[in-house]
Amino acid sequence: PDDVVKKVRWECEGIEGVARAMLDLARVRSEREALGQRALAHIERWLRECVVDALPPEDRAGSAERQKAALQAGKSMLLRGFVGLEDGTFTQYPAREVTADPRGRPWYHMAQREPGLHWSRPVVDATKRTLRISAVLGLQSHGKFLGVAGCDLRITNLGRKLRLDLPGFRKAYLVTEDGKIAVSETLAKAILPKVKNPNHDVDLPAVDDPELARRIAAKDAGGYVEAGDRLLVYSRMLSPTWTYVAELDKARYLERWTFLVR
Repeated sequence: PDDVVKKVRWECEGIEGVARAMLDLARVRSEREALGQRALAHIERWLRECVVDALPPEDRAGSAERQKAALQAGKSMLLRGFVGLEDGTFTQYPAREVTADPRGRPWYHMAQREPGLHWSRPVVDATKRTLRISAVLGLQSHGKFLGVAGCDLRITNLGRKLRLDLPGFRKAYLVTEDGKIAVSETLAKAILPKVKNPNHDVDLPAVDDPELARRIAAKDAGGYVEAGDRLLVYSRMLSPTWTYVAELDKARYLERWTFLVR
């Protein structure tokens, strides 16, 4: 089990590296002057560069047509980059017509309430077609709040990145501080059909093992829990401060290890 814990922690470091890269992409310099059309055009170009930069190397280095095709195929780690302003203006890349006021969205309220960089819990897009996680940053100039910049990652894409190449691997997911599953490959499929208002908080499922939930609530750095025929190996992340959990066949690890000790 200790080797598995080390493996999971190594995977978490990789996920945190992706997270840090995404957060860097979400940082936009606050404009010193009022944002006019020239400034907005600059932001749009910057957003495109951020999203394209998150493509695989072979697509990123290709032509504009190849980059566009790769983005449409969902190959970029980033689902979109966006900026919403206090006057209701909203721009994003890939560019799509959005009629919803950004000031009513949960991610906008979060960045408006507190300065600094934030990770959201999963949110549903305004059209109720995707479940996504956002990294957002409030924009200020001379102490005045201007709006919010951020980027999104599709929950399903992130869920696929959590897989471990280990014998007996079943599934992996990220759990919030209060024991809710925030990221998994199947989360969107379970949640989207139930959504009525995308501006409301998403009702996330809870972890099904009480001992795991207790350790996560206690901010345990990592370890494993026996749960029936499952071995739940977990490690707490730095940003966001959630917990990575991998479910493995217990018989392949714990029982074999016990036999060797005897």
